[in-house]
Amino acid sequence: IAAALEAPSRHPIAHAFKRKDKIDVALNVENSELISGAGIRGTINGCHYRIGSAAFCGVAPKHNSAHLNVYLADEKRVLAHFQLADEIRRDALELVQNVQRAGLHIDILSGDNSGQVAEIAGMLNIENYQAGCSASELTRTQADVVLLDNQLQSISTLFSKAQQSRRVLLQNLSWALLYNLLALPLAAMGLVPPWLAALGMSLSSLLVVLNALRIGASHTDSKPRATSTEPKEIKTLATNGVRHG
Repeated sequence: IAAALEAPSRHPIAHAFKRKDKIDVALNVENSELISGAGIRGTINGCHYRIGSAAFCGVAPKHNSAHLNVYLADEKRVLAHFQLADEIRRDALELVQNVQRAGLHIDILSGDNSGQVAEIAGMLNIENYQAGCSASELTRTQADVVLLDNQLQSISTLFSKAQQSRRVLLQNLSWALLYNLLALPLAAMGLVPPWLAALGMSLSSLLVVLNALRIGASHTDSKPRATSTEPKEIKTLATNGVRHG
């Protein structure tokens, strides 16, 4: 029932309920509705079910739990209790250490409860975190960068590219300013023939372009290794859940 309800969802939590075998055709979910920040409800064989947070399923929440508690309930009672845990990506700690060595400050914003966020922050050596954030605080439209794959190394590449781009930009601006300060007065006074001034301008532009091309060429040999794009952040601690009643 839980797998059938979570099947159409693309939320990371739903991947914990993915089954290798096909879901029984008898468990066809009708009137499925995703409630943001709460869970999913739907009808199976005429019975109404809900899967999601404690409040969504009418259960007292466990605020200090270090795990994500997901409940399955029908109209009368709680049918199962699942405990999920975050699995840190292999390159997450390395990324955090690289960013911190670069002098940048890291905070965690999460919609999970404080127990879960505190555990993850401790594993990654991140001091400041904020749990229980609303959907509007976490929406992707407010992010400056959105990752399109599971390669966290791309963030390190982003910072290094930004720093290199700044250096190259300053170099090109400095060269252009120096060239104009020297070449233009000489050309205006007739001390440099027009053809030589034109040649110098062309060479100056070529130098700027070649210098800028170093940005794209510097990381061709250090691309992050390809990893599976199958989400692995969430795993179930209790495969079949904890039965109630």
